[in-house]
Amino acid sequence: MSETLHSGDANKRRALTEQAWYPSRVGDRLIITTEATEQDPCWTETYEVSHDTEHGRLLLHTDHTAAEQDLEMTGWFVGPPKAPGSDPFEAPWTVAGPDRLTIIRCGRVIHQGHNAAVDGEAGTGGE
Repeated sequence: MSETLHSGDANKRRALTEQAWYPSRVGDRLIITTEATEQDPCWTETYEVSHDTEHGRLLLHTDHTAAEQDLEMTGWFVGPPKAPGSDPFEAPWTVAGPDRLTIIRCGRVIHQGHNAAVDGEAGTGGE
């Protein structure tokens, strides 16, 4: 796999870095929503931005609502960013997509994706 960003990834990264709340801060919480399918209900997983002296800011996996058969799908974004100097939110933003993310800072929602869980239920995808 190439180390260079594809144009789509570069556009997604630019969209992230242009957010008023960017960059992530220690203590920020990230909730990723996986939409329901015919076989599985909607589920979420929660990460928190932390810091360690070796890696800097990184994501800790703190919670999930996945059913037992979906457990292998949780925790994908744990740890420091893969690319040195990048933000811990970059991979979830570019892979899961901003519409599936809720970001909370100091108890306040600072980003709410259209398809992200709201009070435990996935959004409608509308405006």
